[in-house]
Amino acid sequence: MFESWSHFLRSLGLASLGLVLAVAPASANGRPPAGLDIRVRSSQILVSTTFGIVQSQDNGGEWTWMCEASFGTGGVFDPDFELSTRSSTIFTTAIEGMLVTRDGCVYQPSALGERFISSIAMASNGDFFAAASDGEGSKIYRSTDDGVTFAQASNAFRNYDTWRGMEVAPSDPSRIYLSGLRVVFGMPKQYLMYRSTDAGKTFTATPLTGFTGMSAETVIFIAGVSATNPDLVFARLTAVDGTTGEAIYRSSNGGDTWTQILAKPEPIAFLVRKNGELIAGTDNSGTVRSVDGGTTFTAVDGAPHLLCLYEDSAATIYGCTQNYGGDAAAVMTSTDGLTWTKTVRFQDISAPTSCAAGTMQQDYCVAVEWCGLKEQLGIASNAIKCAPGSGTDGGGCCDADGSSSSTALLGLPLGMLLWFSRRRRSARARA
Repeated sequence: MFESWSHFLRSLGLASLGLVLAVAPASANGRPPAGLDIRVRSSQILVSTTFGIVQSQDNGGEWTWMCEASFGTGGVFDPDFELSTRSSTIFTTAIEGMLVTRDGCVYQPSALGERFISSIAMASNGDFFAAASDGEGSKIYRSTDDGVTFAQASNAFRNYDTWRGMEVAPSDPSRIYLSGLRVVFGMPKQYLMYRSTDAGKTFTATPLTGFTGMSAETVIFIAGVSATNPDLVFARLTAVDGTTGEAIYRSSNGGDTWTQILAKPEPIAFLVRKNGELIAGTDNSGTVRSVDGGTTFTAVDGAPHLLCLYEDSAATIYGCTQNYGGDAAAVMTSTDGLTWTKTVRFQDISAPTSCAAGTMQQDYCVAVEWCGLKEQLGIASNAIKCAPGSGTDGGGCCDADGSSSSTALLGLPLGMLLWFSRRRRSARARA
């Protein structure tokens, strides 16, 4: 069928994804600077953004930046990140295969090579899962040694089945939920949902009973799993009825049936907390909270504009917020979901992440992009001297107002490409 993932993208009309990424600005591609997802391990906080990674190694004391070129991505493709629970390893999806860094600077191909990995997940026991979607067969791989080696954990699915959500139950590392898409040319898009009870060795298809309003643009994500009950799982539907609206569904029987518990006219950031509470935030439509499993929701007055949600092992909630809007912060934190504290602004980034000469981070991100980023985001740091006006015409990340000359170019393939982008807004707690 298709010889490679690049061949598959070309067949979808993305004649040259590399050209799209190269012509567009080097990172955010006209999108407003924003956080996309957050991971926390011990004192390390990693925020994936529209212009790279913003991270802290000292629990938020100092923040540094890595550009997208350091980890092999760009354009409107937003990678999926995971932090190992066993070491300092970071995993990230990329256009041509999953990448791994063990030193925080050099991202190298994983043991899976150039297999296109569309979704990744970390289990509470440290096992790592990677969902492949390409011409070698869409399979779920499992690593028990921190991503050094992988075994094929699952039976093969159909080639190019694309996995959009994969979550491992916090209380049961053998319970995995999987959602995705099957695209056969000339046929309507097919939605896929599966459940595994043996750590991904086998998967059982689960019905879509209860889902309504699915359109040609809809994507189903696994939005979270209860910290104590592996049968209690939540899903998020995008593009409900062909609009920008999204909906949250609940299943108490492992995905056999679903009930809608919430709907919003825009994207939803959704969190299943360790204590069983649910929080659903939006950029403009407010935030709500449930203490009864989603039977009822109450408004959270004064909540920030939420683009993503995450809970760490200490039950601290992290939210991606409006850095240049009403929140004046890129990340805010809360212990109860009711009162929020500003954690960092993009303007507070102190420097590029320090890496050795010869790395992409040092030779390109620092040498070419940093001064442009500094000027465009209003970063006050003088850790690296930039000549006046040096950032006006080269290598910067983005325009704060979201304008870009590349938007028209990206417009044609955007619908397809967004199937593979990682604006998951998933909200996962890590043990």
